[in-house]
This record gives sequence, structure tokens and C-alpha cells, in this order.
Amino acid sequence: MPVVVTGADTPLGALVINRLVGGGLDLRATVDSRELVQPLVDRRVKTAVSDLVDTERFGAVVEGAHTVIHLRGGGAVDILAGIDDVLAALPDSGVERIVTLSGFGLEEHPALAALRGSGLDVVVLRVGVVLAPLSDPATDVPRVRPGSTRIAPLYVDDLADALVAADHLRDLRGYTEIDAVGTDVTTSAELGAMLGVRRPLTDRLRRGSSEAPEMVGDRGAAMRELLGIRVMSLDAAVRQVTKLP
Repeated sequence: MPVVVTGADTPLGALVINRLVGGGLDLRATVDSRELVQPLVDRRVKTAVSDLVDTERFGAVVEGAHTVIHLRGGGAVDILAGIDDVLAALPDSGVERIVTLSGFGLEEHPALAALRGSGLDVVVLRVGVVLAPLSDPATDVPRVRPGSTRIAPLYVDDLADALVAADHLRDLRGYTEIDAVGTDVTTSAELGAMLGVRRPLTDRLRRGSSEAPEMVGDRGAAMRELLGIRVMSLDAAVRQVTKLP
């Protein structure tokens, strides 16, 4: 059944595409730049340049698809801002599922209310701090703030795996939110020390949120048990993040 990935040109979108290519799917994607179309087409991904605002154009992309994995915008706030455009193109398209991201502290975002009332099957992964290789300037890196806020960082590859698993879990009905966090709890100050960071870094998945969430209990259990994702330990993730090319 066809799957559409919006934001296939974002670092996370590219990871999701890499996992879906070759899986026998009718895989479709949207990107922001025409220059990015041919590399995806060469991989047999049907690709369109779309900002999602043009309902007719985006509607043609999703026509007959089963799932939209919506990642356009990069950061959780920007991704949620595009939900209305996605929903506007879906009536009579045949789309049954949306898989997307939110963030801690965004529980009252109107886009989430729109998803709850859409009548579609929806999986929303709520992200905290997402770790990605610091050696790749195109990849998001974690927000590290001074202080003792307790956080459970998640490596970006595990987040991509969770998004793909959420698509595959097609008997999951209604609206579902899953906390996408790591297994090991640390603090923002300790994480900064581990990464050798002396100044705040931008994490597009957390942009717009003033603090990372307090992690109480095992908030990542559903991701591991429901989606079957084996999450990388913090030590292993830090080694991946700081590894030079």
C-alpha cells in the first residue's frame, strides 16, 4: 500500500526513506527543492516538489495512498504547523493513517486536536532530546541547556526506526501518542559535559520549547514494547554522536 513521506529532504526524513526503500512499497515523497527530486526518483521514489499549501498539488501526491508520514519542517513545532495543510488534502484521497511527531510541552497544540478529530488512524511520537552525529552539519544536534533538568535522550536512528514501525503497525486504530525517549536518564548539564559542549546547540525537533521534559518512570516503554524498537543506550549514542568521519 502506498506510503507518502513529507519532508524527505530533512535529515530525519532521509533516514526514514532509507529504511523504506526496497521494501516493496509504492513509496512517494515531497521535498522543498527541485534539485532533490532526481536522486529520489533514481531510487524509485515518486517525488514531488510541494510545500503542502497547494491542496490540489499535494492531493495528487497522496491520492490512493494508505499512510502519510509527515515530517516536513524538521522541528516538532514546524511539523505540527503543517498538519492543517496535510488534512486539507486528504478527503476522498483514500489515506487512512498519519504518522508524525510532536514534542513534550506541546500537548495543547491545535494540530493535535485536529488529528484527534480527523477520524483517521494517527500515531504521534512525542520527542524530547534527540541525539544525532555532530560531525554532520546537516543533521540536527541536541539542545543542551545549563542545569539539572532530567532528560532521556534518544538517538536519531532509533527515532527513524520508530516512525517506520508505527507505519507497519497497521492494526493500531484511533489516535495514539507514544513517548519517543531513550532508556537512560541524565541531565542537560551532564549531557553537555559528555558531548564536550560549552554552548547551547539547536535541536530542530525541540525548537520552541524552553526546557527538555522531566523524565519520570519508564516513558519509553510503549515505544519498545508496542513498536518493538530496541533503543540505543546513552553511552552508545554519545559514541555515535561524537564519532568523527
